[in-house]
Amino acid sequence: MKKNYIALAFIIFCFALYAQNLVLAEAESLVDPLELEQRYTAFMNEYNKTMFESQRKLTIMHKRNPLAKLGKEEIEGKYSGTLSYNASIKGFGGDVKMIYTNYCDFTDWVITGETNVYSAMDLNGYMYGKTEIRDSSGNLVGTIDYSKIELKKGVVGGGVYGITLAGAKTYWLPWDKVEQSPYK
Repeated sequence: MKKNYIALAFIIFCFALYAQNLVLAEAESLVDPLELEQRYTAFMNEYNKTMFESQRKLTIMHKRNPLAKLGKEEIEGKYSGTLSYNASIKGFGGDVKMIYTNYCDFTDWVITGETNVYSAMDLNGYMYGKTEIRDSSGNLVGTIDYSKIELKKGVVGGGVYGITLAGAKTYWLPWDKVEQSPYK
C-alpha cells in the first residue's frame, strides 16, 4: 500500500513538472518578441561582465605579439573555481580553450564550461563550447551555447548565441545585440 502512495506521488510530481514547463513555454510565447529579446540581451550582458572580468586577469592572452599569446595559464575566481587558458597552433591558425570550473568572481553566478575560439591566420574563425550558470545554491540559471558564433578580424562578427534559461526553450540572440569583449 505504501509503495502505491509513493508511486502516485511520483506521478503527480511528474505531471506538475510537465505542466510547469508547459506554462513557462506558453508564457514565453505570449511575451512581445522585442521584450523577450531585451530580456535575453540584458541577461547576456550581465553574464559577459563576469566573463570579461575573469579574462582581464589573464596575462598571456593580453600580450601584444600573437605568438607570445601561446601557452597555458590558470587563474582563480575571487570566491571559487578556476579559469584555465590554453592557446595553441592548430592547422593554419590558433585554437584558444578557456575552461571555467565552478568559477565565481563577483556575482552570485557559478560558471562551468568552455568558451573556445578557433581563428585562422586571417583572424576569421568561430567560437565553440557551452557554459552552464548556476546560482550559489547550485540551482541552474541557464546555459550559453557558442556553437553558432563567427569571428571576423579577430572579434565576434556574426552568428547567434544560444541562451537557455532554466525552464525555457533556447533563445538565439543575434551577436550584435550583445556587448562585445573590450579585448581585441
